[in-house]
Amino acid sequence: MSLLRGPRTAWILLTRVPWPGDVSPLPAAAGWMPVVGAVLGGASAIPLLALRPLGLPVAAAAAVGTEVLLTGALHWDGFADCCDALVAGGDRERRLGVMRDPRLGSGGVLGLVLGMTAMLALLWRAGGTPAADAITLVAAAAALARWAVVVAAALLPPADPGRGIGRELAGRIRWPAVVGASLVAAAAALACGHPAAFAAAGLAGYGTAVYLSRPLGGANGDVFGATAIAAQLAALGAMTWR
Repeated sequence: MSLLRGPRTAWILLTRVPWPGDVSPLPAAAGWMPVVGAVLGGASAIPLLALRPLGLPVAAAAAVGTEVLLTGALHWDGFADCCDALVAGGDRERRLGVMRDPRLGSGGVLGLVLGMTAMLALLWRAGGTPAADAITLVAAAAALARWAVVVAAALLPPADPGRGIGRELAGRIRWPAVVGASLVAAAAALACGHPAAFAAAGLAGYGTAVYLSRPLGGANGDVFGATAIAAQLAALGAMTWR
């Protein structure tokens, strides 16, 4: 059905779980990305709650592992590539070359260790809340992370017009999709009782995207991956701050 093309396209882009059928152009499906994020967050909250009797560290690790399996580590891969490019430095072509290199360097390893540690710590705190709160917190943070990508993609040009997801999304998302994604993200933040998480995710995500894209002349898929991770960490931090 044509009505399912938008959510199906967003699902195929953001997950590794198959969904047969026709797809839409990626920019047209952008409004559905926070919805898919909320589903992914809700799925990762299941082991977070189910394994709490074994200890919150185990439960938090299982939650991270679940999202990694469902997404194929899509955003973490981009985050690590961006960390490698930051450490490598140099001009635009050098940084893009580092991002394209499938090998993981010292910057990527360090970034993954620090990023995963922060994510585990925040999910640990979220897992210590009542079950209903934990589900809404994790689902909302995942939705806000994907919303931040939509905003960044709408506002930034592509770094490399001939390659990858960045070429399909950067500078091509129209405002109706941004508004739709923003409404979903705002509703998610309000539903979990932490409206400040909306601002935190937006500022952290867009700030990260601008910082990383400036030496590249635009954004690419790796920048969007780092944007999602930064926004998710910021949202979880705002939600679990006491």
